[in-house]
Amino acid sequence: MNSEGIGVCLNAFLTNKRSKEVPIHLGLRSVLNSSSLHEAISKINRGQMGSTANFLIGASEGENAGLAMSVEVSPYGIDVLENNEGTTVHTNHICSSELKNHVKDMNEFIFEDSMIRKRRAEQLVFGNTHERKAINEQSFKEWFSDKFNYPNSINHYENENVPEHRRMETVFSSVMNLTKKQMHVCVGKPSPDGYEIV
Repeated sequence: MNSEGIGVCLNAFLTNKRSKEVPIHLGLRSVLNSSSLHEAISKINRGQMGSTANFLIGASEGENAGLAMSVEVSPYGIDVLENNEGTTVHTNHICSSELKNHVKDMNEFIFEDSMIRKRRAEQLVFGNTHERKAINEQSFKEWFSDKFNYPNSINHYENENVPEHRRMETVFSSVMNLTKKQMHVCVGKPSPDGYEIV
């Protein structure tokens, strides 16, 4: 996140195509060099990114004036994923039908790993919104600590039943409040009481 109230999170994808355009991490840096959501989106549009990924970009212009957008970037352009619920979640697979026309998702564990984590995250978030429960930093800390479908949970543990190169695990977690310009960080496996404000 930056001092202008712009924040960005990354979900990496494993795909079959890349280009010599801007590497993903430099794309993230360009978002953080922005002072508005409009500027951030313009810097990653039109095929500027060298590979395919999800950028969750948030912007705050003060109390009750913010927006988060789930943007899948690629060498072929971007696609903004729509959600009429006012919330968005993403994991490690391509959701955009448009980008799937150009890039093949090579994540061989979409359905038993990434898809379940996405559905579980939606269940947690939408459950709170439909019950009109407050959503705050503590809510996210609890969601990021979730172990449903262990070891392939939101709080992901190493799965020794998959090939060694696919043994991913959660090594840190962060929760951003862009309005307050605060970041809560947990190094290691997330737990609701394991975060510190930085």
